[in-house]
Amino acid sequence: MGGDNMKPRVVLTWLVRLAATIGLLAWVLHRDDVREGLHAAQVVAPWWIAAAVAAGGIAAICAAWRWHLCLRACDCALPFGTVLRMSLAGSAAGLLSIGPLGVDAVRVALATRRLPNRASALLASVALDHVSALPAFVALTTVIIGVLGVRATPNREALVTIASITLVCVIAAIGIRVFRRAWHDRLVSYAMSRLRAPGTSRAALVSVPMLVAHYGIFVCTAQAFAVPAPAFGLFGASVIADSIASLPITIAGIGVREKAFEVLLGSWYAVPTALAVLTSLSGLLVLALWAVVGVLAFPVRGHAAPLETAAG
Repeated sequence: MGGDNMKPRVVLTWLVRLAATIGLLAWVLHRDDVREGLHAAQVVAPWWIAAAVAAGGIAAICAAWRWHLCLRACDCALPFGTVLRMSLAGSAAGLLSIGPLGVDAVRVALATRRLPNRASALLASVALDHVSALPAFVALTTVIIGVLGVRATPNREALVTIASITLVCVIAAIGIRVFRRAWHDRLVSYAMSRLRAPGTSRAALVSVPMLVAHYGIFVCTAQAFAVPAPAFGLFGASVIADSIASLPITIAGIGVREKAFEVLLGSWYAVPTALAVLTSLSGLLVLALWAVVGVLAFPVRGHAAPLETAAG
């Protein structure tokens, strides 16, 4: 009965997010300056688009490799090819429909088909995957804040945006701890016990090229359209805008990411709104391209038995 009640709720949530996505995107694109700028825009350097696609591939491979190391640290070793396909499939689900939490849900569901008796360890591997990304993310944001604090003075909207991200993350963490305390404690305890396991430090190191490549997608698309901003400023805006877009407000962060790029690049470097939106939408198309690869790579049920044998 509980599962039957969940389905309408999931559908309703998805419909609300779809409505928010359409509304935000329509609001952004309806503006005359944006539509005129998009019509007038031309690709100045097509090779930068190719570089963006390559960066997306590097990010996907590094993300899969990091989870592969975390799986091994939790005694859930699987072949890297299998992990890559599951990781791509999870990314596709997250981007095309159910958001960041869906990425983890799909990864765990697919891995459970191969290791049906290791559900807790698989959940811990996903938690460890996120924990291993934290040092690299903190280091990157610290450098960005330090450098951009000199190069650009964020306006009130940018400061509110950054504060909102921090507040939402804190509320989400408190919410999980309060409403899912037993699950939270068990999972964190298991993950923390594995922090010193072989491969965990390597997983943290893999996060560096993974994050650089991921945010580099938007830097490359901005360069393709000759956005008048320094590369490091573009990188910093990408980190903030993509972090905002990861919040489960709209599908694939559409509309939210575009507005964040507009506010940040406009206030920091007076970048025209149309170019900021074009940078964001082009980066989203690159992510969608790799999401399609994830759909095509989605592991079918018939592959489960051979992979379990290989993993064993």
